[in-house]
Amino acid sequence: PVASLLRNFSAPVVLNISYSDEELGLLLAHDSDPFNRWEAGQRLATRRLVRLTQAVQAGEPLELDSMFIEALRATLNNDTLDPAFRELVLTLPS
Repeated sequence: PVASLLRNFSAPVVLNISYSDEELGLLLAHDSDPFNRWEAGQRLATRRLVRLTQAVQAGEPLELDSMFIEALRATLNNDTLDPAFRELVLTLPS
């Protein structure tokens, strides 16, 4: 189980939790709270962007791991989610 904290995003609170990539992937793919689902995706994407940047700098090949791809796929294929939300999940972090 993975705790989905601060559900319903009703107050401007910052809570620093050290989720693993696997925990964030689970939240992105299955959390019933849209904000927490989106936030998990943003954190995962940020970590991927940093790793890809480091790979470019090191002259290494660029690869996305299957866990990230599968978490996005689960979200995008979930017909119970609003289409606008599914589109928002694909927006890269600023």
